[in-house]
Amino acid sequence: HLSQIILTALPFLLVSFVQRKAIFTFVIDRLMLIIMLFTVLISTSSSGLISLIILLCIFSLISYLNKICSIKLIVSSSIFISFIFTTVYLSNPIIQSFLNEMLFEKLATGSALERLYGITTGWSYFLQYPILGLGWGVVTSHDLIVLILANSGIVGFLTFLAMVISLISDSMNRVKVLREITFIDTKSLFI
Repeated sequence: HLSQIILTALPFLLVSFVQRKAIFTFVIDRLMLIIMLFTVLISTSSSGLISLIILLCIFSLISYLNKICSIKLIVSSSIFISFIFTTVYLSNPIIQSFLNEMLFEKLATGSALERLYGITTGWSYFLQYPILGLGWGVVTSHDLIVLILANSGIVGFLTFLAMVISLISDSMNRVKVLREITFIDTKSLFI
């Protein structure tokens, strides 16, 4: 769960890094970014690592689209990092064994079955108590939607959905206003 929490905060720190605007201070932001990236890497959470890779791909794409870095830099950095990780993995049997056990052979350990069991149990509780659920914190699940449905039912899910839609709508309105302000300021410079 730690990786999920960290991955929630990472986009804010990455945006702060790209825009060169501090959330706290320049040093604290960079230090937090490094600590969070390192923590996800050593957490042995396969979903955390996959999410981190996806996040970094999206970050690279946004950086390219905003002309912060070139596609050559992104591709060459990706190839270099992949080469380093592959070389370390293939040349060191201790690291290879560790990564195999913690990441690549999780199905053999029962971790995936445990998670699947939690999700199916949560879904069955939702089907038994669809309106209000069992009460928050009663059911644990590794799936956010099933977790909300099992614990707070349709009422809680609709409340959650309304909150998400409100946040997205508010964010889109703010972006629209910022674009209009930027356009007006840019236009006024030439008058």
